[in-house]
Amino acid sequence: MHSSRETIILNAVCVVLVAMTGVIRLIRHNFPQISGNLIIFLLFAVSAFIWISQINKRLIQSEERKYIIAMELMILFMMVLRTVKFVFLPDGNIVTRYIWYLYYLPQTVSVLWMLFAVLHIGKPQGQPINPRWKLLYIPAALIVLGVLTNDLHGLAFNFTGGIEHWHDSKYTYGPVYYISVLWLFVMFVMMLAIVFSRCKVSENRKRIWLPVAPLALEAAYTVAYILVPDTPVINLFRSAEVISFVFPAFMECLILTGLFPSNDSYDMLWKNSNIGCGIMDKEGNICHRSHRCIVPAYADILEAEHEEVLLDNGNTLLKSHRIKGGYSYWTKDISEIKRLNEQLEALGDILEKENSILENENRLKEKRLMLEEKNRLYSDIASRVKPQLDKLSRLLNAPPEDEQEFESTMKRAAVLNAYIKRYSNILLFLHKNKKIYSDELSLAFSESLEYVRMCGIYAHGEYKGECVLQEKAAMLLYELFEEALELAMPDVSAVLVNLNINEDITLRIELSSPSKLLCENYKEDTIKMLNGRLNVLEEDGIEYICLVLPEKGG
Repeated sequence: MHSSRETIILNAVCVVLVAMTGVIRLIRHNFPQISGNLIIFLLFAVSAFIWISQINKRLIQSEERKYIIAMELMILFMMVLRTVKFVFLPDGNIVTRYIWYLYYLPQTVSVLWMLFAVLHIGKPQGQPINPRWKLLYIPAALIVLGVLTNDLHGLAFNFTGGIEHWHDSKYTYGPVYYISVLWLFVMFVMMLAIVFSRCKVSENRKRIWLPVAPLALEAAYTVAYILVPDTPVINLFRSAEVISFVFPAFMECLILTGLFPSNDSYDMLWKNSNIGCGIMDKEGNICHRSHRCIVPAYADILEAEHEEVLLDNGNTLLKSHRIKGGYSYWTKDISEIKRLNEQLEALGDILEKENSILENENRLKEKRLMLEEKNRLYSDIASRVKPQLDKLSRLLNAPPEDEQEFESTMKRAAVLNAYIKRYSNILLFLHKNKKIYSDELSLAFSESLEYVRMCGIYAHGEYKGECVLQEKAAMLLYELFEEALELAMPDVSAVLVNLNINEDITLRIELSSPSKLLCENYKEDTIKMLNGRLNVLEEDGIEYICLVLPEKGG
């Protein structure tokens, strides 16, 4: 990955500061009045804070940044412990010994946080690692606890002169110490395995050896520290100092390899970008800009944050967004869009006229369709009531001259007219809704019976229950009533109608002294289709009609 000039310079400064600690240790005997350990700490502290500030600015993903900064702060804490031990506490003090033991807390925990940061490689922003990885805190805690309780068991460091003379006697390493070293080894092996498995970019694979370099340095130092502790390198750089350099160096190499997304290549990105964009600070200075991007005024950038701003006579669109330290902005060439808009405006009048013509044609078509639908409906109604219309025409076209017969004829005509009107209303309602309430049918029966009474015939109707009727069932019930009534007149003396709706729809009609009886096979096919049954019985001059439609009219 390409590194910015600032990153290269600051990384070099950090390396120089760490190298100067060896120089300080080499010449400190010439300046006994100055604390060499305190200067060494200051060099490491300055180096650490420079690197932390760089990590905070460079790394993009917050989780990786959090663990790496926490790791470096823990390393700095180890240097604080070391400085307190050598500068502010006397040799042989029990507190000095426990501060020495406490070195293993940052050493053990920091490498675990490094692993957690590496586990985020390849994961989307904000996606956490598997919570089971946090179980590694348990062995880490056991290692730290084992070192801190060394005075009780001596399994980390065994002092040949006894614990009372620990500061001026030699010591050997115990199993807890070797476990702590093994812990570091296992953590780094796991990190390298994860790094190699998740490095998918061929360009990054060419630099995958970079993180191995600081680990090789640490391994060589550890071997020398255990086998030949009096070599010059060991005397110039202490174990804590090597760890304080190697751990962040390993993470920095992962960043340079490109495994941790960073903004080091932003300068090259801006330089080679073909889109019109840039970054401006709060003072109006351009920080980054692509070669295709214009330099807008600061006032335009502020305005573009809230609304679109047009530049270059309306040919360029400017938008901006507030970011940390300034604004990002981008431009878009809309000259072609502007030209097309002008053409569309020129065609607007023509399209408006065409739309007006189309709307008028559609309205005419809708009216024509509505008229055709009405004609079909009225033709259907006329065909269904044609027998009644024919009878009504005969009655009205040749009325009798006798006044009493004329009145009787008009009353019979009123009965037919009531049926035609109610039948037509029911058909119109069913045309819109496909279903009708039984109350509408009851009203039709009631109006027809009212005109039957005008003919001097006793008429009575009873209606119980209500339901929603399908078209065929509703029409069958009213047609049956009218057919039976017309056949029975004019000799019928009484008409009783009972419409009962419960589980079934039952229509009972009783006609006293009818002129003619209803045919028993009246609309037999329709009744069978509705799963109904019709019974017609004549007894002692009274006609009994019963129509049953199950399941509320099918």
